[in-house]
Amino acid sequence: GVFVTIKKRHHTGKDELRGCKGCIVPSEPLYCCAISSAIKSAVHDTRFDPVTSAELEDLTVGVSALTAPEPIASWEDYEVGRHGIILAKGEHKAVFLPEVPIEHGYNAKQTLSK
Repeated sequence: GVFVTIKKRHHTGKDELRGCKGCIVPSEPLYCCAISSAIKSAVHDTRFDPVTSAELEDLTVGVSALTAPEPIASWEDYEVGRHGIILAKGEHKAVFLPEVPIEHGYNAKQTLSK
């Protein structure tokens, strides 16, 4: 799988999430999924307005290649910073790439409670 993350440099010097979309298990070649994820991150992440040309010089784009998801026996097997995680509760689903908990200063219990 692959995820494309767009971040925008804030006037404080801190990077803020501007878009993130991807394919956990791609149904097309990885490079095609990366291209479509980049477009979705820029213009179809419903948490944000579409990226504009005025923002481009303040943006960075990161591409995360993922291995296939694997179940773990216990939450205690989850390693912050090493593993990504798919959280699901009812209809709601979230994906945390390995770097997300580190960026927010979360430990394993905090990550799993989000």
